[in-house]
Amino acid sequence: MRAKDNLILFLFLLTTLFAKAQDTLAPLKIEYAYWQLPTAGIISEWETNSNVLTNSFLLDVRGDQQLRHSSLDNSEKKLKSKNYLVNHIEAGVYYVMPIKKHHNTGIIYELQAVSFQNAVFTNTAFEMILQGNAQFANQKKDISKLFFQDLEYQKAALGIRHYFKNKTQCINTTLGLIVGDYANQFRVDRGSIFTEQNGEYLDIDLKYERRTSARGARFTNPRGYGAGMNFNYQIYLTKQRATLTFNIRDIGFIKYSSATEHQIIDTAVRYTGVDLGPFSNLESFNSASLKDSVLKVFNSKYNEESFSFTLPTLLELRLEKELKNKSIGYVHVRSYLMNSRPQVKLGYMYALKSNIFLGAELSAGGFGKMDINLSCRYRASKWILDASLKSVEGFIAPKISTGLGAFLHIGFYL
Repeated sequence: MRAKDNLILFLFLLTTLFAKAQDTLAPLKIEYAYWQLPTAGIISEWETNSNVLTNSFLLDVRGDQQLRHSSLDNSEKKLKSKNYLVNHIEAGVYYVMPIKKHHNTGIIYELQAVSFQNAVFTNTAFEMILQGNAQFANQKKDISKLFFQDLEYQKAALGIRHYFKNKTQCINTTLGLIVGDYANQFRVDRGSIFTEQNGEYLDIDLKYERRTSARGARFTNPRGYGAGMNFNYQIYLTKQRATLTFNIRDIGFIKYSSATEHQIIDTAVRYTGVDLGPFSNLESFNSASLKDSVLKVFNSKYNEESFSFTLPTLLELRLEKELKNKSIGYVHVRSYLMNSRPQVKLGYMYALKSNIFLGAELSAGGFGKMDINLSCRYRASKWILDASLKSVEGFIAPKISTGLGAFLHIGFYL
């Protein structure tokens, strides 16, 4: 991930702020203690998942290796009419500086770095991209409804945290400046390829659009600028000893400069004597460029212009309840507002002690299919740890399972 040096710089600034802080947000009553939000923390999250592509396949592609037949075959068996892929990595730090005259209110400082790739593709598009066209003699293959996006950016945000209603409710909202690094997006709205049975020609009908920025941006010399907002609302239900959380993350955009490449193809052609061949690794897929020999016959339009990419906005709703044995049960519903299905998680965390929890959750939907996640939580007087290992079946059986990931949140009560 890029901008690690920026995270280090921000941690230094946070240390300075901690040293100057003279007060803390008003502490909650003891019965609410487990619900109280940390004053500062570090959050990191990673998810690589698909409803069809196995981990062996993804590791081959990510490692720039030639795809093994076993990896390809296992993924092809899972293909649906609509398939999903995500690779999401983010890391960030936050600090809430108290306002002395308003003990229930604090100013939020955040810094975050994000890398987010997602794709939607049909089974026929997958077969054509990964295996080429030679095997589909005398067949017409539809490759439309293909979409891929790669965004890498950093965000510095400022906001407000406020407790109200006898400290049983809390609002967190931030607005941030986004610095855009690399961006690449392409879509095929209409596409079909017919291969003549003797391989003498192809009939190609294609409506294709791609926008991409140059690589190599730095924090001091970004490719684009934008803005993003987060909103979080939590309610502590005293009688039920439950917490209800509503969360909206990354409402916003990144506008890239007039130097952003824009390529359009909208035409139908007959091309003679060609074998498109497969895309063998992620670099060829991520470049999203049709082979040069094929592009020459299209009426391809190319220019450079500014363009705004939409952030991967996420909606979440979570209900967490303390059970009679002090253990915790929860329901978590979430969905990206782009190229993803809603995801539902059902979880249970067993209380080994009053402040140590181990648990598991069953997740269905989203970019993946069905996943089993393991989690743990530790609470102390001054800090809290939340961690999870996502898609554990993907680590155990990578040849048949999909999904890998992890989550870590270390929060401090200053």
